[in-house]
Amino acid sequence: MSDSIEDIYNFMQLSDRLATGGQPTIDQYPAIAAAGYSVVFNLALTDSPNALLDEASIARNLGLEYIQIPVEWDAPTLDD
Repeated sequence: MSDSIEDIYNFMQLSDRLATGGQPTIDQYPAIAAAGYSVVFNLALTDSPNALLDEASIARNLGLEYIQIPVEWDAPTLDD
């Protein structure tokens, strides 16, 4: 797996300031910061497949704000 931002699973640039994608690897996280992003929103559960251990610290150590809103994909609620 590459450490390029474009290689993040399902990466899609939506605008100059917004992109979406699947779970980045630990090696791809520096590319997120280098691309100029400042916030990571994680909608996955902490026990989702490919979840990173202490992902919040990984992001924060790179100067990224990290916000997790865990969504149960099989049963999302209005609160999600």
